[in-house]
Amino acid sequence: MKAILRNLLLISLLSLLVKCNKDEVTGRDYPRIKTLPVTEITPDGARFNAEIIFRGNFEVINYGFVWSEYINPAIENSDRVIYSDNIDSKNFTETIETALKENVSYYVRAFIKTKDFIVYGENISFLSLGSKAPKIQDVFPLEGTVGDTLTIRGKNFSYVNQNNDIFFNNFKTKALASTDSLILVVVPEITTPTNIISVSVTGNSAGFPDSFIITTPLIYSVHPESVTFADTIEINGDCFSQLIEANKVFLGNTQASVITSSKKRLKIIVPNELEKSSNELRIVLGGREAVFESVLIKPPAIFSINSDLIKTFDVENMTITGENFNPLPQKNKVSFGEHQVKIISSTGTQLVVEFPRSLIPLREVSVFETLDVSVSVLDQNFTLEEALRVDYKSTWTKMRDFPGNPRIYGAYFSIGDKGYIGLGGGSEFGSWYKDFWEYDPVTDIWIRLEDFPGDARNKFATFVIGEKAYIICGTKGNQYTPDYNLSEVWEFNGITRTWTRKNDFPGGARFSPFGFSIGSYGYAGGGAYGNYEEKMDFWKYDPVTDTWSQLNDIYYGIWNEDMLTISSSNTAHILAKYYGSYGGSRYFWEYDEVNDSWTELSHCPIGSREMSGFRINNKIYAGLGLFSSFDGSNVWIDYDIASNTWNYSDNVFAGGYRRNASTFTIGNTGYILLGLSGSHYANRNDVWKFDPSKPD
Repeated sequence: MKAILRNLLLISLLSLLVKCNKDEVTGRDYPRIKTLPVTEITPDGARFNAEIIFRGNFEVINYGFVWSEYINPAIENSDRVIYSDNIDSKNFTETIETALKENVSYYVRAFIKTKDFIVYGENISFLSLGSKAPKIQDVFPLEGTVGDTLTIRGKNFSYVNQNNDIFFNNFKTKALASTDSLILVVVPEITTPTNIISVSVTGNSAGFPDSFIITTPLIYSVHPESVTFADTIEINGDCFSQLIEANKVFLGNTQASVITSSKKRLKIIVPNELEKSSNELRIVLGGREAVFESVLIKPPAIFSINSDLIKTFDVENMTITGENFNPLPQKNKVSFGEHQVKIISSTGTQLVVEFPRSLIPLREVSVFETLDVSVSVLDQNFTLEEALRVDYKSTWTKMRDFPGNPRIYGAYFSIGDKGYIGLGGGSEFGSWYKDFWEYDPVTDIWIRLEDFPGDARNKFATFVIGEKAYIICGTKGNQYTPDYNLSEVWEFNGITRTWTRKNDFPGGARFSPFGFSIGSYGYAGGGAYGNYEEKMDFWKYDPVTDTWSQLNDIYYGIWNEDMLTISSSNTAHILAKYYGSYGGSRYFWEYDEVNDSWTELSHCPIGSREMSGFRINNKIYAGLGLFSSFDGSNVWIDYDIASNTWNYSDNVFAGGYRRNASTFTIGNTGYILLGLSGSHYANRNDVWKFDPSKPD
């Protein structure tokens, strides 16, 4: 009994399951459709076929076919044919004459769309033999510009935008939107004003007989017409493109960036790369061009410089403030006087520049200049006059040139706060001079005094006692002719600026003697007479009595025709003959006036002839002269009196190579001037001040 009941229960459950499954199948709430095989495949197209398996009572919104080279074509992205009538029959068919390539396999699906569903049939594949060419029936408008949207009406187009190739002459573009009978296309950036429009679908093409014409852009106004770099210019007109990139705007030959565009207005940025200040404004659009006469770039102006006084050798970058500079550094030019300046960075209102090394090229040489500062932008220039002052004080300072003739072997000395030079000659054996000059270091001015009243001469000894200077002996002609050798002594009064002849030198006529002063007395001796009769005598002069007293003869190790004497109020030193051969070193001696004796000091390491030098405080400075080069040298060394040592340094004479230069000292500064270089004739008239305390 229990077994019977169990079997009855099982049968009942199976019956229920079968009933539920049947209701699920027959109760589907959407229509069903079947894609039938493709028929009538020809080079002009093919026939698609479909059957509605279950229509039901659903309202059909539309139905049709979709096809593609890829499986599962869908209505959203495939070629299609759509019917919108409420179909009553079970079958529908359509001959397709477009969007089929020759010898290409396609998938087609029928579809039916209701309010709630899109139902597709299965994929049916077929091999296409091709389709008909598209046909253009109308294009409008036939006049416009780049960026405008055109409507192309016709048939046999593709629903898929990528399948429709639209040509403006030979320029290809794609559709903005398309159906099988309508294409919307944006006019591309074409460069020809007249264009034939054609459409190509799956390799088949059709053209429209009427041309599409690009309208010429018009410019009514430009504001502002005077601008600077990176300014915004507004252009008002007509027939511009709404596509920013389609409007090509040029200032001169330089293209400007368009930042906004509409049919009637453009806004552009003035480019930094302009080539000139006056520029024709041109708009090039679709092969058409509009021209506005001229846009002017404002000229640059300088307001200030952050460092207008330069007093040091190492100068930081400088900032020039102004307006209308070019933001590109290479488009600006800056000069300080004649010196071109490197620009580090720039904006429209500031230029950061590097101080030109050419303005202060050497740390050891002073520079005093007042300079104009100029800025050039394009073809316009602005100059701020006397805007930069350089007041750099260093060891060597070039003063005003000596206004007289260059000379050698003349008189050179200082009395008080004035320097003096005169007599001498243009060469060793000719062009003797009698003119005499006074130098004021405060004003850097030379004044010509009355000429020397005696014969013109050179190669004499000189010393200064108080306010008076003395010249002793010398030659007034060829030194080797005894009759031209002189024994005269002349006194120059620095107060009255007059010359007085004194008693002759008792040692007799001679040329190239040496002389110096210590305290209230003068000393002279040495030299040669006639054809090199060496003179070894040595004398002391008392200016009060105008008398000479003979002292001990000088040593043989002292005598030299070319001796350099350097004295102060209480000591005297001489660079004497060469130690060993010429060019090695020279004997250096100090005179003891109390004992009338000479003390040999450390040899001078320079063995040059025609050297120059002077004493400042406790150091003797010497150099230049003739050594290995006919031009002379620029070597400059110092001697420390306290330690009896000569010192080389990096310092050289800033005036260049020379020999036989004149020297004097005023206060704690020395002066080197005149001389010759590369010649037997005096050819230098420059004057240099030496200040060992500089730079600070």
